Amino acid sequence: MVENQAETKGYVLQPGEGRAIPVPFARAVVTMKAESHQTDGQITVYESRQEPHSIGPARHYHTRLTEVFYILEGEMTFLVGETIHAAPAGATVVIPPHTIHAFRNAQSQPARLLIMVVPGGFEGFFDESRDIGSPMSNAEQWRRINERWDTWIVGPPLDLWNRG
Repeated sequence: MVENQAETKGYVLQPGEGRAIPVPFARAVVTMKAESHQTDGQITVYESRQEPHSIGPARHYHTRLTEVFYILEGEMTFLVGETIHAAPAGATVVIPPHTIHAFRNAQSQPARLLIMVVPGGFEGFFDESRDIGSPMSNAEQWRRINERWDTWIVGPPLDLWNRG
């Protein structure tokens, strides 16, 4: 990883490099590729590994964030609005503000995604939530974190039966 990235105007991360953040409640790990402090707040980019049959986030939307998901390996299931989509490797999913969405890996193999969030800063969500446990056991703390990071929950995660 590049030393003192806050002062770096440009950099190259080699495969596997970046700041890894475990996301235990989602059985995932995210690896930061470009953080807000490295992009003048313009974008956050991270790689996410989703384990087989992972649940994924609850149905939610953002009021100011746009998310772009690019499937690197495996296949994911996405809810976008009211429609379920299969998203195999090579697929791109674009989620503009105010669009209800959720995703999960309903397959038997791991999946890897490259996720871009505009504007930047969403890495703070992972930093803040990594150690607080399950949303079911810490509902009030999760509500505060979600609201702080422009995440508005509207329903449960996708379940095994909603494969699309």
